[in-house]
Amino acid sequence: MRVRFFQIMLGLCLVSGVASTSCYTGQASQRTRTSKAYLRLKISPADAQIYIDEKYQGVVERWRDGVVPVEPGPRRLELRAEDHYTERFDLDVGANEELEITLEMEPLLETVAPAED
Repeated sequence: MRVRFFQIMLGLCLVSGVASTSCYTGQASQRTRTSKAYLRLKISPADAQIYIDEKYQGVVERWRDGVVPVEPGPRRLELRAEDHYTERFDLDVGANEELEITLEMEPLLETVAPAED
């Protein structure tokens, strides 16, 4: 009976055009899908580079709506931009949580034009 059930499921997967492993591990893939977390970055300048746990993730403006998927748990976010101070944050992001970070990065002192009297 158990073998027949597996054959039926395998047949359904093949008929639907889905790889048999994704059908057979449907529960595992659903668990994986729901265990993501997200960072919504509203950062100025928009060309700031994103590093999560010291791994380069691209620049803010390249992520749709500034949303970057991450693994849940403790994360280190680092933002770098030319002529700006590097910003670092230690975050703890829960599964299925979207954490929004809004930041205007501080320019380096050398790049600020002196005020005219």
